[in-house]
Amino acid sequence: MRGETVLGLFVVAAAVMSLVVAPPRASAADWSFTLYGDAADGWGPTSDNITNPGPRLVVFLGDVVNLTLIGNDSALHNWFIDYDNDTIDDPEEPDSDDFQGVGDTVTFTFVPDRAGTWTYRCRIHPTTMTGLLVVRGTPTDGGPSGFRIDLIQAILLATIAFVLLFAAGYHLRAVRAHRRSK
Repeated sequence: MRGETVLGLFVVAAAVMSLVVAPPRASAADWSFTLYGDAADGWGPTSDNITNPGPRLVVFLGDVVNLTLIGNDSALHNWFIDYDNDTIDDPEEPDSDDFQGVGDTVTFTFVPDRAGTWTYRCRIHPTTMTGLLVVRGTPTDGGPSGFRIDLIQAILLATIAFVLLFAAGYHLRAVRAHRRSK
């Protein structure tokens, strides 16, 4: 009976841990975003939902990012990451080809090379067409706080294991005490 109880608690612990821990990413992922551009209104995921700032795009360092950029007005546009926030498309900043006209489409693929929160812009309309690109470090890199994600998971799992083992020990002591009192 005692062995079955302990085995049952370990099965429950394993099930809980499998729900809590996400496996680490082994490689970069592909992300695809569609953005409609409008000189007066900004960027949007659809032609009916354009705002300034545009949608927040979140990816990991080293991921492949595929953008489909579509004109929503007759103006000339492009898309670039403004790493230094100077509203100018500098040579080291990833930028798309130009596109112009309602429905004109450009596909732009890039791999973020630095983690952080960056403003994306249109080179021609740098103040009315903006948004945020959040590039997170890889899941095993230290984040902004310096903690590693796998360390946090290990602490969580150790805490769960400790609580379950404590509960199993307490249960066994209670069963033995009850049997002695009979």
